[in-house]
Amino acid sequence: MKEPGLRPTGVTMAALRDAPPNAVYIAPGPGAVDYTFRLACYLGRLDIKIISPDGIERLQGERRPIVIDHAVALTPRQMATVLEMRRTS
Repeated sequence: MKEPGLRPTGVTMAALRDAPPNAVYIAPGPGAVDYTFRLACYLGRLDIKIISPDGIERLQGERRPIVIDHAVALTPRQMATVLEMRRTS
């Protein structure tokens, strides 16, 4: 059943569906977090932590898989944090 307001097809849906267990999913921005969370719930992926790029710095030291939405634009500092997390996970 399709939830009102969701388009359960497309790149974001596939990325959420295919994300590793307990992944951090980086949504395009604060305004997209709620929409992305609803998509994850629609898919039954309550294990995924969804954040905006502004939350990346707070994840330093965590060892979780990271999935970046196709529409995200990261700053050089955010990208460095993501690369460090990927290197150590």
